Amino acid sequence: MANLGFFEIDTDGEYINLSDITGITFASGKTYLIQIQGSCNLCESATKPTKGGFLINKNEPFSYTSNGTTLWVRTVFSSYINIAE
Repeated sequence: MANLGFFEIDTDGEYINLSDITGITFASGKTYLIQIQGSCNLCESATKPTKGGFLINKNEPFSYTSNGTTLWVRTVFSSYINIAE
């Protein structure tokens, strides 16, 4: 598994396209390994969400398979994200 990057994320409580922050384009049908160090909400949606999403507050890596829809991230405080393919 190749590491794609380790990024600091701070969205000031607003949802932001994770690809815009990281420069990584998540290919449809491809599985990625993601680790959040800190706390954030993730939401997969065609349009920018204003609420909801899954709260990620564990440092455990998890698998994410893209379905071609935008992956949005929201943080209240600065967190870090590690992404591998």
